[in-house]
Amino acid sequence: ANINRYFGLTVEEDDYQATLECLTDASLTEIMEGMTEDGTQWNYRKGVNEWSIKRMSLKHVMRVWYQFLKHTIMPTTHNEIVNKARLVLLHCITAGQKINVGRIIPQEIVSCAAKKSKEGMLYF
Repeated sequence: ANINRYFGLTVEEDDYQATLECLTDASLTEIMEGMTEDGTQWNYRKGVNEWSIKRMSLKHVMRVWYQFLKHTIMPTTHNEIVNKARLVLLHCITAGQKINVGRIIPQEIVSCAAKKSKEGMLYF
């Protein structure tokens, strides 16, 4: 991707995408439990396979990293909810895994641009 080329980044592997592609419900729950306060439960919407947690249920250090993530790599207007993709990316960042930011950022730009918003904002 152009972002990787511009910053001289080489990405042979992308642990984030690989994790998302092979993630089971059990491994996703294990990731969530390692990053959140005890007793945190998933919010799950059947039919759309949408998993999320409340941001305030993240452990303190994870909340700091989440602020970085949601303002740079994966912008969002939903301040109180952490979805599955953001939680997995947060896990990969804090675990020091390889991430292809040159792939994620353009995907997020397209996603933001495709959303119908009253303000017509692009959060990058």
